[in-house]
Amino acid sequence: MTKIDCPYYYVGDGSKTAFVRIGNESVQAGAIELKRLVLRGSNQTYDSLISHYPYENYSFAKFRSVYRQRTGKEMDMERRGSGFKKIKDDYRRAVNYRLELEPVFYSDTSSFWVTLYNLNYNVAVEEARSQKQLFENEKAVVINEKQSFEDGKTVVSNKKQLFENKINESRISTLAKEKILRMYEQYSDDMYFSRADVMRITGITSSPAGELIKKMKKEKLIVPVVGHGKGRYRFKI
Repeated sequence: MTKIDCPYYYVGDGSKTAFVRIGNESVQAGAIELKRLVLRGSNQTYDSLISHYPYENYSFAKFRSVYRQRTGKEMDMERRGSGFKKIKDDYRRAVNYRLELEPVFYSDTSSFWVTLYNLNYNVAVEEARSQKQLFENEKAVVINEKQSFEDGKTVVSNKKQLFENKINESRISTLAKEKILRMYEQYSDDMYFSRADVMRITGITSSPAGELIKKMKKEKLIVPVVGHGKGRYRFKI
């Protein structure tokens, strides 16, 4: 061992190794501990060191950029001295500040860390949730409208089947049944029609159209409509 101011080195076997004393044994010094011992041996501390690099040659550009991004504010450390208090004050004045988003500063003998929480994070999340909820609501409306449309189609289909069953049970000829079904597909049971409409849809003349109407009345397939002029009818399910 060479007795000089700490750190103490073991020189031998082609190497130079620093050790520290822990209890009753010597342990090889780590990089950080070695730096501390070197400073101690020259009667200095890390905090008392004067930088060899001019301050104006370096900046906190990245730090400021992150600060601006997460708070929406500018940080001017040169004009306001230590920026740590200003950082905390800016955070606390923000409308979306919460205690768990307080900036965290930490340092040890060799490093310094700052944790800046994103004040806008939860805002973006809430906006996304609102947009998603709006989309889900609109989707539900579309689904309900589609279901209503499908239900309406089912009702129409059921009515048509009932009407077809009613025609099949009647004593009307097959040819007449085909004409009546063609009329029903056009007017269903919620629209009225006249003899002229029967002529137009089935392609028959006035007298056969009148006879077809008489047959439908006799089989109780149609009923007269009041209030829309004489000779108006609608189908009856």
